[in-house]
Amino acid sequence: VEIIEGLKAVLPCTTMGNPKPSVSWIKGETVVK
Repeated sequence: VEIIEGLKAVLPCTTMGNPKPSVSWIKGETVVK
């Protein structure tokens, strides 16, 4: 995925599990917020 820095990107992700899983998006070694 490529976007212009400063613009909003929506990255949908559906997960299921018990306990509820957590999802993080990572670029290189940095968590994307």
